[in-house]
Amino acid sequence: MSFKPIQLIVLLWFAQLITASAQSPYPKGFPAFREVEREFFKRNNTGPRFADVQKKPEGYYIVLKSQADLASTEPVLFWSAQKRTYLPIDLSDGWHWSIQTAFQSASSARDYDLQPCYGYAGWYRDAIAYLERIPNPNDDELYALGRAYFFSGLVLTRQQSTNFQGADSVDAVKYDLESPRMSQAVAQQYAERVLKSGAIHKKLMARNPDYPTLVGPIDTEYANNLIYLYLWYSVLYDEEKARALLPDGMYRPMIRQSSYNLLQSCPPNAILMTYGDTDTYPLLYLQVKEGVRKDVLVVNTSLLLSPYYNRHLRRDTVFEALPPLRSLPQVFYDQNPVLYHYSSSSVETPVDTLGITELFSALSVGTGREESVVYGVSYTMLLNCLTIPVDVLPGSDKMRLPASLEQKGAADTLYVTLQRYSLPDLTTELDWVLSNGWARPLCFSATCHGNTLAPLGAHLVQEGLVFRLYPVKPQKWSYFSRDQAINVEETWRLYREVFQWPTDESVHPSDCLPFFHVTRATTILLAQKMVRNGDNRRARIVLDDFCRAFPDSRDAWDSGWLYVAQSYAIAGDKEAADRMIDKILDNYDSFRLDQEERLYLVNQKGFLWQIIMENDLQQSRKRYSRTFTN
Repeated sequence: MSFKPIQLIVLLWFAQLITASAQSPYPKGFPAFREVEREFFKRNNTGPRFADVQKKPEGYYIVLKSQADLASTEPVLFWSAQKRTYLPIDLSDGWHWSIQTAFQSASSARDYDLQPCYGYAGWYRDAIAYLERIPNPNDDELYALGRAYFFSGLVLTRQQSTNFQGADSVDAVKYDLESPRMSQAVAQQYAERVLKSGAIHKKLMARNPDYPTLVGPIDTEYANNLIYLYLWYSVLYDEEKARALLPDGMYRPMIRQSSYNLLQSCPPNAILMTYGDTDTYPLLYLQVKEGVRKDVLVVNTSLLLSPYYNRHLRRDTVFEALPPLRSLPQVFYDQNPVLYHYSSSSVETPVDTLGITELFSALSVGTGREESVVYGVSYTMLLNCLTIPVDVLPGSDKMRLPASLEQKGAADTLYVTLQRYSLPDLTTELDWVLSNGWARPLCFSATCHGNTLAPLGAHLVQEGLVFRLYPVKPQKWSYFSRDQAINVEETWRLYREVFQWPTDESVHPSDCLPFFHVTRATTILLAQKMVRNGDNRRARIVLDDFCRAFPDSRDAWDSGWLYVAQSYAIAGDKEAADRMIDKILDNYDSFRLDQEERLYLVNQKGFLWQIIMENDLQQSRKRYSRTFTN
């Protein structure tokens, strides 16, 4: 039998396709991670143990760890790729305590769904080998490949080597804790892997600039990863060489402008605590590449869990900022300790208060120190509240309350409210307060989680987009409440003279929304405080500026803008309030708001009705009746 050339080509292509399919170790059709999670906990009571999952060519495996000693079971196949079904697992070992609802690795659900394999030591090598063989990868496959390369570099820092994302013996690098430093060979390998990841994600950016990631569109993850490379290259190798790895022009305008506003909200030589990726890395980018406020020490709270990073903060300069002074020895932070303040047991009755110097003296000599397989090093100090005398802190002679805060009154003692336990980030912050006092102002980004702010919340005052520690009398504190203290004059100055206002892009990508929300909340708080002070004129100016920066024509005004409308109303501009509520209802009617926001708006109709009735807004009341009575 003879074949025409075109037939031969088709046959050869078909044969190659079958061969490639037969050789591919990762069959398609794996169930989603969340489905596996639900199915496992529906079938099994794991007892007082931790459950985790591994995704391999054969299917999903379950790994159990005892809560007592973290001893692991061998992986057991739970979903079979060959049989396309779930398999029974025998867990009848006598444990019956509580039913867990999520795997330890649940935060990486998307990685499990995107990667051909995940959740075991060295997974990234298998993923790279598989994904590199795909001739024309789709967007998800391209993103997964770049992410696998990033993790292959990340493990060389040992920041992830102790959990499911970590390195195995081939990649693990052990650094001397006294002087943690990469060798030139490891540093080169680390840079090559992360830069390879960046090149892949840059290709995806060109193809699909709106591709979504866990932190926002792909360009934000691309930029964050390169700043992460800069940070750990600086910590473990060489800051000057790390700086040379960063390209210009990273981050979209709104992120850059909002990050600029965060830095400019800080007083000179401040220590600024941040919370996540996108309120940390863009700030470092502005400092490193554009020279914005290099005097501010930007510190990510989660990174304080790393002894390497903690040691980095003791250097002569930290990203060109001065290092903070400390009281506790470095060996304390090298232990990455947890402080337990009290137990739910009635036997352990906590002390009401304890002075911070007494606490730190006890910690320095190891009082209450314990070690365990599960929790590592911990200290037990039974107390509800720490006290810090204001006048003994460095710089007390120069510390004065701003005029707009004088009515709050000055405090002679700072009170630190403690939860059941504290992680090293809080201990570090308290150490800086005790050692640096008012000479190095301690600030928190307004994007920080409320739990991060709560311990010092009684003495936090908002200035621009940060919360600054002040010796004000304790205040009832809750995140962005009407009772939140704000330095009106300084925030007004920042708004009118310093801040950059974005006007050229949407606020809706997930990486932009936190900045937008805290800016809107700050605007509302500032305007309403001004109204309380009888300054309706400046309150309306602040609201007008904000509305010009974020007009409805660019982003549909949603239920959050009801509070802006309310601020207009109490400032005496009922016409502006009426127009704003009317526009919100128009957006509802015209489906400019997504389904979730529409549902929320309907649930807020009681509040909307209250605004309308209080301000006698006839037109909006009619629209309210027509739109929401159903």
